[in-house]
Amino acid sequence: MMPPPSGMDDAEKAEMGAHISRLINEQEMMPQAKVKKGKKVGHASKLEKHTLAVCAMIVDKMPTEEVWRAWAEGSDDSYSTRFFIHAAKPTSSAMSSWTRERLIPTSCAPKWNDYLIVAGILELLKAAMSDPSVTHCVVVTESCVPLMSFAELYRDLLGINVGGGEADQADQAVPTRPFKTYMSHYDVKSPRCTKFDSQSWFPKLQANGFPSDKSGFLRKALPGWSVLGREDCEGILRVDERAKGMWKIWEGVWAPEEVYLPTAINVHNGMKNVVERAINFAAWDERNPDVTKRANPFWFDGRFAEVRHQWIRQGAVFGRKFKDLRAEEWLRAVRGSNHENDGRDEREAKRQKR
Repeated sequence: MMPPPSGMDDAEKAEMGAHISRLINEQEMMPQAKVKKGKKVGHASKLEKHTLAVCAMIVDKMPTEEVWRAWAEGSDDSYSTRFFIHAAKPTSSAMSSWTRERLIPTSCAPKWNDYLIVAGILELLKAAMSDPSVTHCVVVTESCVPLMSFAELYRDLLGINVGGGEADQADQAVPTRPFKTYMSHYDVKSPRCTKFDSQSWFPKLQANGFPSDKSGFLRKALPGWSVLGREDCEGILRVDERAKGMWKIWEGVWAPEEVYLPTAINVHNGMKNVVERAINFAAWDERNPDVTKRANPFWFDGRFAEVRHQWIRQGAVFGRKFKDLRAEEWLRAVRGSNHENDGRDEREAKRQKR
């Protein structure tokens, strides 16, 4: 995917808007599927293999690489993970051989806060979807880390006890959960939509060609780094293809990935597979009088063991930002945790009641 020339003329914007309007109109006309309460939609164990794809956007190296490698050691033949990495500087000498081996072949060379980040994420999703065993894509940055072991994470998201034996897995009916998307999102009418939001992405997208009469379909996910179910990954790619590159009109939008991913899902299927849950913890300096300085999340190096329990209780399974977290520190914190703690069993009990 090559970056387009900067800017689009009025005719191109109008054409893009027409494509988006058509997709939304088609989606609105689709009958809503009715699922009987309590009906088991399928068993995750019927898939021969489940793969959680880690889709990482990095600059030139992955400073938390050893943590991710330690985390991945908890996978097995049936429940595994694969890494797909997009580097803005793929030829950098700072990159390890492990990271280089997992690079996707395309680099969109985005800069900080660049709409080409969206183009890079789309390339990652394309690569991940080429593996039919992938059930979810975890979209992360180089500063993200898992907050729990691989087995614990699978139990939390999918209700599957990894390594629990064939009989245990066969009894684990997981209605649609293997394909759910997890993100916390809002629209322009939400109390969460700040003045900065309304000035930084809504007007810009309309000026770039997003149809004004469809502005209700715009969504923002905060944090923007989410866990995407396979159906929504495929839907995001389908929307972009049918809209002839919808990502192009995200030029100039602040934190474009935070707006693009939930909006594309909403255009695809009205967020029907989305669980309202912030899965990747991040915290910002919301009191800083300089709005632009609120853009970068706080760093938490040296505090992983201290903060992870709190973040997990809030529903997160990943967290940022970390740069100097070593595998030994991560392992001590994760192995020292009790599976009965952190609110995970409470969340599971609530799900069983639904």
